[in-house]
Amino acid sequence: MKSFFLIFIMFSSFVYSQNNEIEIITLVNKNIVPFLEKIPKNQEYQFGFHQRSDFSKCISERPIQVLTLNNKNKIVKQLIWRVPVSLYGKNKILFTVIFKDNKFVIVDIGGAKLAQELQSFQKEKKLYLLRLYSHAIDFITHSSSEDSFLMKFYPLKSAQLFLQNKNLEKKSSFNIHEILSLIK
Repeated sequence: MKSFFLIFIMFSSFVYSQNNEIEIITLVNKNIVPFLEKIPKNQEYQFGFHQRSDFSKCISERPIQVLTLNNKNKIVKQLIWRVPVSLYGKNKILFTVIFKDNKFVIVDIGGAKLAQELQSFQKEKKLYLLRLYSHAIDFITHSSSEDSFLMKFYPLKSAQLFLQNKNLEKKSSFNIHEILSLIK
């Protein structure tokens, strides 16, 4: 009976996660043009675009949920997703979506450089962005394992620059213990 209950919980969690992704993608796709039209004229390039007519050709990609560390240095999922928006398969910009008052809401657009950087990781099924707000650095991971010690984190540009500025060891991936030692 315990195994059935555990399987039921895992399946429910998977379905819930899939439904969230579908809801987020639908929300972003419906709002791409209205949000992109808020970009001031002649500033399209700063947001990853060459011309305004490209806005209507964009689509949203798979949402990337944001993780962070709580005050006990445990990884926690936030109710925040960064959603790459692409034009002809190339990431152009990120929409930030949050879950608030029992619904998903777009709260920001931007991050053209981060959107482009995330492009190379999007081959993976599911991505998570570990955001360390205290240091303004990001890592990407392919898993949200309950055991954070098993997770591998890949430093993004912000983390690579942080390592370089602090003269710290550059590596292609880190575990959570290594990340904690970097930021203390």
